This record gives sequence, structure tokens and C-alpha cells, in this order.
Amino acid sequence: MEKNSLVSARGLVVEDNLIDVKSLLPSNSCSMPDNGMIPSKLKLVHRYGPCSPLVYKEKLSVEEINHQIFKEDQARFEYINRMYAKNTTSFNPLGNNLPTQVPVESVNSLGSGNFIVTIGLGTPSKTFSVIFDTVLSLKDPIFNPKLSSTFANISCSSDYCIELDRHGCSRTSHCLYKVKYGDGSQTRGYLIRDTLLFSSNVIRNFLFGCGHHNHIIGEKPDGLLGFGRGPVLFISQTAKSYGMIFSYCLLEDQSTVGFLELDNHSFHVEYTSMIIS
Repeated sequence: MEKNSLVSARGLVVEDNLIDVKSLLPSNSCSMPDNGMIPSKLKLVHRYGPCSPLVYKEKLSVEEINHQIFKEDQARFEYINRMYAKNTTSFNPLGNNLPTQVPVESVNSLGSGNFIVTIGLGTPSKTFSVIFDTVLSLKDPIFNPKLSSTFANISCSSDYCIELDRHGCSRTSHCLYKVKYGDGSQTRGYLIRDTLLFSSNVIRNFLFGCGHHNHIIGEKPDGLLGFGRGPVLFISQTAKSYGMIFSYCLLEDQSTVGFLELDNHSFHVEYTSMIIS
């Protein structure tokens, strides 16, 4: 149901729209295309859509899904309001001839990411459904290293450990990390090295955070796959294989599947230079 109305005031035309709320809810069916033969390509699905493994894992009802979507939308709205109020006084493009300061911050909420990819970790490989994030850098799945024959701890004197924002040292001199998110979620554990399975590609000696003490708000993904800048950077660790190139496609329809792809397999791609702030 949609209704349009036009109101004129001092020459300004205002258009009001009424939208059927049901049109905003996830579809009940999943359209899952084949990945083809590209080994560096992953399916990218909406976490609450019918293609999401999280929905089946948590056995969520339609009412629970809709309630969780509402909670996360409300949290995002409140976050934007807080950031606006916090930075209103510092945003002054004309005053004192100072350069404009526009804060670039992550929502820093483990539950804020809406899209999920599936990866494998360890030997033998175990499947994890993790949130895809283009801002954060540390990857922190809830992973049991005792089940993998290829895992190794990282020394707390390692450069990788020292460069973490929050790091520590265990009694056995192994690197510890801690991440706290804005929604109250937090994870603590070890920085370790193990084998990553990305689609059909095997990436050995991959560094990531292995969560041992986790407090997660809301529905629980297995972890987070960060493509942001940082010392434990996914695209940096895979630079030799993929040239620090990745692309992704997010589809509006939650019942369809997007993709996350490393490297460039198309000759019809245009690149955009990015400024690092």
C-alpha cells in the first residue's frame, strides 16, 4: 500500500509516502546462485535473510528476526545522534581557517554488520559464518585451536602483538588481545596463526584473534572478518596472492546472494584511488 500527497508551502513541494511495512521484511525464500569456478569468491548474504546460516543456526522465528532488526536499527539511529551531538562543535569548515575535521569511526558493534560470509579455519577445516566489515581489521572468530593440527600461538614480543590497540602477555608469553564494541559486546583471547580456507583457496599461517572469553549482545555470529586498516590486516596478509584488491556486491533483496571477491578476474573494472586518513 502506497499513498502520495503533495503539499505546497512558499513554493516548496513536500511529498509524503506511505509504505507497506511488510515490504521491508525479509523474504521467506532464498535464491542461491552458483559461485562458478572462481576460487577467490565468496557468497555474501544478509544475516537475517532466508539465505543466512545464522537464521538456521539460531532457529529464529519471523517475529524474533523482525524484533532484532528493529533493535539494531534503533541502536544505529541512537549512535548517529550521539556522533552528531559529539562532533557538532568540532565541525567548523569556516572558522579560524582550520582544515575541516570529519571523524571517521566504526560503529564498533559486533551486531551492527548486516552481511555474512562463510570461511574455513584450521586443519581439518571447520566452517565459520562471520560478519563482513570494511572498517575493522582484527578477525576474531570463536575458535577452538585444540581441534586444529596447524595452529600456533604468537609471542607477546612479536611486532604483530605490540601493534595491536589492546594487547597483553600470558603466563606462557603468548600474545593476548581484547576488543570492546559500542553495543557492550566484547571478546578476549589469543592472537594465533592457522590455515584459512577462503572459498577453495588455502591461505597458510594466517594471523587472527581467537576468542576465549566472549560476551556477545544479540544474535551470535561466529566472528568478524575485517577488511579495514590495522596491524592484522586481511588484505595485507593476502597481498602476495591477491595484490590487495577486493570487491563486493551488496544486493537490496535479502533473498538473493551478493559476493565478496579477492583479486580481479574481469577486464572491465575501473579502480578508485583511496586517500588514507
